[in-house]
Amino acid sequence: MTRPSLLRCDRGAGVVEFALAVPVLLLAMLAVIEGMMTLFVGAALESGVRGAARYGSTGHVPAGSSRAAEIVESVRRRTLGLANATNTTVTTRVYRDFAALQAGGPGTPGPGNANEVVVYTASFTAPVWTPIAALTSTGSIRRLRLSATTVVRNEPYDDGVEP
Repeated sequence: MTRPSLLRCDRGAGVVEFALAVPVLLLAMLAVIEGMMTLFVGAALESGVRGAARYGSTGHVPAGSSRAAEIVESVRRRTLGLANATNTTVTTRVYRDFAALQAGGPGTPGPGNANEVVVYTASFTAPVWTPIAALTSTGSIRRLRLSATTVVRNEPYDDGVEP
């Protein structure tokens, strides 16, 4: 074939177009997967914190365990094992009532007593699952950090402590 006939030849054009389109489509697919995984973990973490707050507000203390340990275990179960002791922290801050919480004091750590207000916070840190974050303008996103918080008033269970 002569040079002018090569320029008019369109054999193999589909392969070239495919080779140009596939990286863009794969990048878009990875971005969707990363976003979906982030949304899933965030929703699971929120569910875990709500479940932990519901459990913690009852004042139930299981035999052979503690309320604090069961609260952390509740978050782990609700996140399908993604949240564990190495990548998740669960904190509780206790306030006398909602007015004390609104005043902005630091509160005290622990699951609280009957009728006290408790702020439950779970923070989850994990490496990003796909390389999309490395393609951002800074390229510095290497870990995913999500957090969920809820506030409850403990039930008026009999713990021997007057409110």
